[in-house]
Amino acid sequence: LVVLIGEKASWMAPALIENGNQEKVMVLGDIEDAISLVEDFEGVVLFKGSRINQLEKLLPPWAVDDDSDGNNEKC
Repeated sequence: LVVLIGEKASWMAPALIENGNQEKVMVLGDIEDAISLVEDFEGVVLFKGSRINQLEKLLPPWAVDDDSDGNNEKC
């Protein structure tokens, strides 16, 4: 499954669809549209995107290491 988030990412969709399976390519408008998709997905999820998209919002709570010194490191 390929999930593209945002206008610039959607530019990749035609090539991915042409070289793959249309049902496996999803284009979403923003990060909020992807939250439930990622929460319900069973398997490996790889994130790639610009910092402006704030992809860390898609990390489940168990994937965030909350240090006592206030330094929150993401997986």
